[in-house]
Amino acid sequence: MTFDIYGSPKFWLLWLALLLICVQQGIKAIRTPTGMLGFVPVICVMFGYLFIIQAMAAATTFGNLISADFLEMGEFIAVLSLIAILAGWYRGKGRVVLAPLQPIEPARGEMLWYCAISALCVGIVGEYVSLTYFFRDFASTSAYLILLFHVAYPGLAICIYLASYSHRFRSASNVLVLVILGSAFLLPWVYYVRRGPTFTFLVVVFYAYYLARPRRVNRAVILGGLAFACAIMLFYVAIRDYSTEAGSWSAQRFQNLSASNILLQKAYTEGDNEFLYNCCYIGTCYELDRYQWGTSFLSLSIHWIPRQWWPDKPAMATGWFDPITYDDIFEFTGVMPSPGSAMTGIAETFMEFGWLTPVFWFALGWLFGRAYRLALARPLTFWPIVYLGLIASTHYLVTQGFSSFFVPSVCYVLLPIAVYTLAGNVAAKPLPKRQTANSLPPVRALSGA
Repeated sequence: MTFDIYGSPKFWLLWLALLLICVQQGIKAIRTPTGMLGFVPVICVMFGYLFIIQAMAAATTFGNLISADFLEMGEFIAVLSLIAILAGWYRGKGRVVLAPLQPIEPARGEMLWYCAISALCVGIVGEYVSLTYFFRDFASTSAYLILLFHVAYPGLAICIYLASYSHRFRSASNVLVLVILGSAFLLPWVYYVRRGPTFTFLVVVFYAYYLARPRRVNRAVILGGLAFACAIMLFYVAIRDYSTEAGSWSAQRFQNLSASNILLQKAYTEGDNEFLYNCCYIGTCYELDRYQWGTSFLSLSIHWIPRQWWPDKPAMATGWFDPITYDDIFEFTGVMPSPGSAMTGIAETFMEFGWLTPVFWFALGWLFGRAYRLALARPLTFWPIVYLGLIASTHYLVTQGFSSFFVPSVCYVLLPIAVYTLAGNVAAKPLPKRQTANSLPPVRALSGA
């Protein structure tokens, strides 16, 4: 049975429920400065584009390709997952308490700054070297080299955070160094129109500045920055030349650019509509009753072993049970996925846990919420940078899956911990209170006076 836009009220009720949740939660979040810096606006924007805009495009354009049951199931799992991650977020976040402003110990702060600059430089060097080898011989290039650019993001985040937190790090020379290094890091991703690295960069820049000063959050800047990051991602899709792996932007696609192309072209392209693939993977997995039960995520623990040491190492996130294939998807849905197509994190999680998917998303939401709570309560520790790394990699989590999110997020978590541990406690000890005459203890009268 193919999808009937007028004869499938279940899908549209689920679609409307998701729309109302995203709108209500988004409005609730942006009413307070701490809510503005939280995870809710980011996750609502991501779900809104994938499961509202793309879902509408799939239902109205590709309804003849796939069964109504599969579309309804894909939207239903998305609604459950969004409710679960929001519930986990609020549970983990609890009541947010802003810590009082503390001075930074000069020597420790300088050491932290130079460690962060060093990490940024290492990431930039790794980025340019890996891009050189990537286009020459991708097959033999080490994954460690290809992924080394992720080291730059925590370094950049720490530098921006310190500059925003204390005037000691806002000198003209420090700002100039950050502008030069940040531009050098971003330039290749702009030239090769890579969405993930650019989105992460923009989130780090906008959020790191205000995480250091949550009482002075400018909602227009945060909302504008988030909207700009999303617009850039769609803009890249509209202008990128997909005919070659190494291609950058296409002059012809750039000339045919329009506002509708930027916003809707990806959603109305069958090979680029992630919601369509989300429904295909979920429907096929449900029909075949073949789940991995978390083994694909467990196998990520061996991902650190270089392939040069283990040539027959399984591909990343390979489960222990029989997986579904492209042929299985085509047999049950009539849609043949294109190479490299993204299934969304919702579909990937459903293939792992089945109907226990909301439990996994609740746990992730709790993790994000607890990291945010600690980020505001302990501003001069690694927690603000850890939280920032988590939300900066949300694009990988929602559009591609937990496996794609795992590698950068581990880097964004472990590197700040290592850098802050190396620098020591950067919070200066409070000066002892001076005792006034009134606070001095009484002196006993001398005997015989």
